[in-house]
Amino acid sequence: KQSRNYDKYYELENDLGKVDTYLKSRFNVMEDEKVEDVFIVECIDNSNSDLLLTIGKKYLVIKENDNSYWVENDFGEETDYSKTWFKKDKKNFREVVAEIKEGEKWRTENTIISMENNKIRIKDNNGINMASYSFSEDYREFTKVEPPKPVSTPEAFKALNEGEIIESLITHDRYLKGKDTINIEQYNHKNEGFSKCINISTLELEGLWIIEKVGK
Repeated sequence: KQSRNYDKYYELENDLGKVDTYLKSRFNVMEDEKVEDVFIVECIDNSNSDLLLTIGKKYLVIKENDNSYWVENDFGEETDYSKTWFKKDKKNFREVVAEIKEGEKWRTENTIISMENNKIRIKDNNGINMASYSFSEDYREFTKVEPPKPVSTPEAFKALNEGEIIESLITHDRYLKGKDTINIEQYNHKNEGFSKCINISTLELEGLWIIEKVGK
């Protein structure tokens, strides 16, 4: 039996959730793009019957343009829709602090609120802790950031080399490339900062990771 030449194939998860191999000639190779934080919008108007959307249903935004959102409609089609058909799921500062759950992250253009280990953290987009924050009850500016998609070790370490923070879903340890660009630093919960990493376990290397966009 002749073996398959895997240089000519991609191993992909298809629409049924099954991992299989497919000829590379069936695909276009896209340039690498950094995935921005995704968010949820709610449909508020479907008076146009061609929209294939449901009022009150929430949709994950795949891509945002100046005047439109790309979402997956009720037929499973990724389509470009006017922003006027949706509203963002937003809260003000007080609502976020009162209602935030473990592992959640809410953000504005300049501020990130998250809860880790039952501690609420308020940081700017550079990851610096904020000592104070001024807000208005009527200014509902915080949008929930959806959890990033788990990735394999090669993809995680590619992001690490590009300056992103990665977190192991096995140990929940977080890693960042050191300032000298040689050493890897590990997050120290006691000091709430990164310091030189001694080792990364084989269990972590065999598991999945999430990528935390620095400044996001």
